[in-house]
Amino acid sequence: MDLDADVLIERVSWRPRYILNSMVTIRDAIQPAFVSRAPGSSNIGLLNTLPPELLRIVFELLDFRSLSRFARVCHQGKATVESLPAYRDLIKHAFTTLAAFGRTELITFHSAASIYTALLSEKCVACEQFAPFLYLPTSERCCYECLHRNRSLRVISSGMVRKCFGLMPKDLRRIPSMLSIPGTYSVGHTITYRRRTRLFSLKQAKALGVAEHGSAEAMEHFVTLQNAGKLTTNETHDARWLTGHPSTIGSDANVPADRFCGMASTEFPALQPNDVLEKGVWCLGCRANFLNYHGTRILDAETRLLVSGADPLLPLLDLQHRARSKSAFVEHIRVCKGAKDLLRGLEASVQASKDFL
Repeated sequence: MDLDADVLIERVSWRPRYILNSMVTIRDAIQPAFVSRAPGSSNIGLLNTLPPELLRIVFELLDFRSLSRFARVCHQGKATVESLPAYRDLIKHAFTTLAAFGRTELITFHSAASIYTALLSEKCVACEQFAPFLYLPTSERCCYECLHRNRSLRVISSGMVRKCFGLMPKDLRRIPSMLSIPGTYSVGHTITYRRRTRLFSLKQAKALGVAEHGSAEAMEHFVTLQNAGKLTTNETHDARWLTGHPSTIGSDANVPADRFCGMASTEFPALQPNDVLEKGVWCLGCRANFLNYHGTRILDAETRLLVSGADPLLPLLDLQHRARSKSAFVEHIRVCKGAKDLLRGLEASVQASKDFL
């Protein structure tokens, strides 16, 4: 079947709602058409003496709340803010992400430049695969599987920060914190929270703990003495896993359930140089490969080439959850048996219809 790329993608790809809706989802954000301005002066005062290039750099170091407020000060402030590529493109293409930053109280912790850098990228900070999501505490791109298994992309409560890293509430003022949004989340498993919870990036909390105690060894020694006889077996296991190195991800059986799964991430498009948004697509062929093996435990030789390890179930699940850019997806179809089988089935259906006519 001689099909162009767009048709191929339409036939054997999907965007699974169970993944897209598994994390922070803002449905009621209203994108502003313009920034309303209160009465004021017509220029930006001493800032007007700076060269335009330097002024742009200075403004992009501000967070979005500060930029929005500055745009209301005067006509020139409004014009300057709305001329910033970071401000313009993020408002246009990722306003729901900005709303997520606002509702989790993280909006003031990230500059416009840092969020814009993430918008212009497409690789996961952990595995460097295509990443259609954003980890809000650090404004870094991430993929679904790393959100599920990589401990550096988790958030934890202040109580767990104390148990894992020996930090007190006063210490936590030195790193960003977020307030969760009540709702149901399902990255790896399903949880429902009806109350807002103060959360911290595990990665940032660990770095602060090492800095506070002087070394990783000193922190571990302090925590061991602090927790002696106070933790249950499950709490000890969870704390040991959470403080480990992120590269030792392990199997599902070894990964403690994430109490706050999906509460610190949201869907985030990638802006390509041609001003086209890339949101990512998932492979129906990979889904078929996983379901076939899950039901039969039989793996064909062609699919075996795509996975490694004695038990291919986890790699096949990873492939099912793997999003790809459209260009990468077209290349993937050439090596995915499930996708090729789907296309052959479609071709047979089309031919049967022609024969019937």
